[in-house]
Amino acid sequence: MLGKTGMEVSRVVFGGIVVMDETQNEADRFVSYAFDKGVNYFDVAPSYENAEERLGPALMPYRDKVFLACKTTERGAKEARKELEKSLKTLRTGYEDIAYLNSMLPDEKDYFF
Repeated sequence: MLGKTGMEVSRVVFGGIVVMDETQNEADRFVSYAFDKGVNYFDVAPSYENAEERLGPALMPYRDKVFLACKTTERGAKEARKELEKSLKTLRTGYEDIAYLNSMLPDEKDYFF
């Protein structure tokens, strides 16, 4: 169970970086294989080059059955929102289930928007 979300997620997470620079057919195959094996937690970030472009279409048949996490390296609220909204379009989905601050450094531990 993922916190208080009520969503049961797999212990294994599909890191979207694995579809970076793959063909769409390969990305589709990887996602299908993972889903068929019980993986329902997918994670991606804009910093993974073209991974969002591949992962979005590959997830389309499963989107209502999976948990999608997206990350941003932006630290300002406006910039983070803009990047995450761009990710929505690239991923071809109407929502991300969770957004993370990516690459958080120890000196940023007290950083707030």
